[in-house]
Amino acid sequence: MLSTRFVLPIAAAAACVGATSPADIPDLSAELEVWKRSRAGQVAKAHGLLPRLESTDEELKRFYDTKLDVARLNLLHPNAQFSMDSPFSLLSMAEFKVLVGRSYATSQPSTKTVAAASPPRHALPSTQDWMTSGCVNKVQQQGQCGSCWAFAAISAVETAMCLASPSKSLTKLSEQQLTSCDTATGNMGCQGGYPTNAINYVASTGVCSLEEYPYVSGSTTQDETCATSCTKKITGIKKAVNVAPGDAAVLAALQDRTIVVGVAAGNNEWKQYKSGVLNSCSTADLDHAVVIVGYTDSHWKIKNSWGQEWGDQGFIYLRRTSDSNNGTCGVTSDASYPSLE
Repeated sequence: MLSTRFVLPIAAAAACVGATSPADIPDLSAELEVWKRSRAGQVAKAHGLLPRLESTDEELKRFYDTKLDVARLNLLHPNAQFSMDSPFSLLSMAEFKVLVGRSYATSQPSTKTVAAASPPRHALPSTQDWMTSGCVNKVQQQGQCGSCWAFAAISAVETAMCLASPSKSLTKLSEQQLTSCDTATGNMGCQGGYPTNAINYVASTGVCSLEEYPYVSGSTTQDETCATSCTKKITGIKKAVNVAPGDAAVLAALQDRTIVVGVAAGNNEWKQYKSGVLNSCSTADLDHAVVIVGYTDSHWKIKNSWGQEWGDQGFIYLRRTSDSNNGTCGVTSDASYPSLE
């Protein structure tokens, strides 16, 4: 595995601007080849994230433009780090927005059950990381299917089931079942869906294990025909509960569980994020579903479904703010969780 960190120094970026063509920039072709052999490049190849371009010059221009974006992002966001070490580095911003934006639909007002920011039952710790509980599965890879809504919902259900079990037993459940079978609630497989509806589907029908119903839509890009032969587990989930917008309500909801949230991810900040705390996003529309798995006084810890090669081993950290109900990248504006009550 190559661990080269592809960050364009600011001075070098400025010097390159005057070049007549990316092909004229020294060592750019070699850098591109190193990226293609890196883990990020190999993941991009495996998941169809290498666009079919007409010429090598066009490919070099994509790489060059993204290097400039990375340099600019590192200047604009001093508390976060951005890098070429991302599977999305050869996608244009327009292509990345299409990839992200087809997968998430905000909660339907007609189905909302809102949990207000009521006082917590006990004093909240200043930090919380549900990843250390043994009740959160590792980061998954949704691939080229707009199924983030299924991955986020399944992750929250898995954790809720585990935390409620006396033995704290963690089972990996099937995102494919939701992608293929949860169609009557308004969810649309690889074309997007509602996390709250997905949770309600699980509550009413049960859900199979990943072992019995493995995920394939990430590679086929299709919803796939619903299979009915697997044994559905009774989850104990009663319904989805939507959380009132704002930092305080989301924090209170996190005291007993992980929660599903919508975020504005179709932007360069998410495309090239590597580590650190992201303070803001350049877009505002919610287009992606993720899971908050922890917090500190300063940030939320977010579990994504773009594989462990993206971001900080599959996670991103967003600044906590009480300035508005939306939060950084909209993270506190549309939240929900599976309820066992």
